[in-house]
Amino acid sequence: MSSQDETDTPPKNDHRNGAALLWGTSDEVSYLLCVVNSDRAAETLQELTSRHFPSEIAAQLFEACRCLYASKTQIVPDTLADEMARRGYSEAAQIARTDLAKMPKRPPKSWAEKAAQIAEVLIENGPILFSTDSALDNALGEIEWLWNGFIPFGFVTGLVGEQDGGKSTVAQGFARLLLEGGIWPDGQQATKLPSNQKLLWLDTDGNIALFHQKLKSWNMPRGRFIFPADPLQELSIDNPRDWRWIEAAIAEFRPPLVVIDALSGSHSGKENDTDSMKVVMKRLHNLAQKHKIAVVVIHHLNKSPFGVAPYPLSIDRLRGSSSISQFCRSILALTTPDANAPDARRLDVIKLNVAKKPPAVGYVLTDDGPAWGTAPEPPKERRAVDDAIDFLQAALGEGLRPSDEVEEEAKARNIGSSALKNARKILGVKPHREGGKDGKWFLTMPKN
Repeated sequence: MSSQDETDTPPKNDHRNGAALLWGTSDEVSYLLCVVNSDRAAETLQELTSRHFPSEIAAQLFEACRCLYASKTQIVPDTLADEMARRGYSEAAQIARTDLAKMPKRPPKSWAEKAAQIAEVLIENGPILFSTDSALDNALGEIEWLWNGFIPFGFVTGLVGEQDGGKSTVAQGFARLLLEGGIWPDGQQATKLPSNQKLLWLDTDGNIALFHQKLKSWNMPRGRFIFPADPLQELSIDNPRDWRWIEAAIAEFRPPLVVIDALSGSHSGKENDTDSMKVVMKRLHNLAQKHKIAVVVIHHLNKSPFGVAPYPLSIDRLRGSSSISQFCRSILALTTPDANAPDARRLDVIKLNVAKKPPAVGYVLTDDGPAWGTAPEPPKERRAVDDAIDFLQAALGEGLRPSDEVEEEAKARNIGSSALKNARKILGVKPHREGGKDGKWFLTMPKN
């Protein structure tokens, strides 16, 4: 057996270079990914093998790749074919000898190039399969909801807000509703989970102590959240071992709700890098789809641009790459619509691809969790006529006053004649003259 040269060996767990992100996962497709040093190539291979290659033969190829990799044998068509023939996989061995042999003789400079070459061969030579739209009925089915109209099963839901908006508290409140039963914030009945049903809470932002404190102070049912053997361990979505644990936990316990608190600490990439975030978000999306669970991702906002009102909240305020919002089918925004009433908050659905957006709900943060109610409204925009009305009511509060005197005072307060005229009309203030034809005009508030 020939050993791989130094330039053809993938670095170990070098996530900054996108090294073998999917290596070590439980899916059979991961075996082939041992030859991949590129997230993009890995995702391509995973997609192609499911579409263009029979699953049984794909599994055999993966197993052979895994064994060759483990034995440090160079992965080329001949070694693949020999390994599969040894295992009795004659059809897969033939594919390796013929189709994969069409790869360039010169070894690629990187594992990403090798993955791209294999992918190209699979596209060109793999069988082409077809279906009809009827297959979507079995593949997708009807949209089901954890919280009807707000949090769908099978998709990623974003929970976004300002730093002090209570995102983690709100999410933990959702979990409590599932464990204890009760009423969702919009009045719908929350179905209580069976006593043996567990949830998965992934703290990646250093908030586990606050989570634990709420568990106790809220008297939440205990033993219902899944944690690693070391409960203080923070898991990373793009760490192969951590992701393997996450997949195993979901496969074992089937939690209907998975909370990522927060997205910013759940990966080693940069939030503004589209390719990095696409891999992370697509991984979460695929996880939700595969297990038909609700994945809630807590995420932060950018600071509101100067001169732009913080409410209503725009999707553009989400921090980082647009890939984050792209893979969220629902986005729940926590806002404070009136700066003069900072405790009166509201939850708006600012994105929902799978249904009509529901009305907003309001909440106040208390020691016992969110107290839900009617959504507070933002303050009405102040108009010039509003200032004129306030002025007239004060100026004429004590009775009759000369019209020219009131107008001069209004002018000194930067209240225009048009706004003053409209205010008089709204209030029913009509000028009248005293002292005959040459008398003086006066203003007064109507008696009724």
